[in-house]
Order: sequence, then structure tokens, then C-alpha cells
Amino acid sequence: MVLDGEKLRKEATEARQMADAASNQQDKDFWLRIAEGWLKLALETEELKGKRP
Repeated sequence: MVLDGEKLRKEATEARQMADAASNQQDKDFWLRIAEGWLKLALETEELKGKRP
């Protein structure tokens, strides 16, 4: 599986949208942690490929 920074950033955006829609703080915090993970993976992937946004 090839990781693509753009796709990973899209996943982060979707997780932030889920956080925005969360009905309680615990769920919101969960989705925000997921979004942070996707974004970190995107940055690491882009760094390894030698390109940053």
C-alpha cells in the first residue's frame, strides 16, 4: 500500500468533521486524536518522500 500525503490529509479532515458532529466531549476528543494521527502520518510520509505542502 502506497501512502499519499493528500489522502492522509483528507482522512484527517474527515476525522475533524466527525469531531465537530460529536454529541459529547469524549467522542469529540477521540475524533480529534484520530485526526492528529492522520495529520502526523501525512507529514511523516511527505518528509520521507521529500516533499512538504
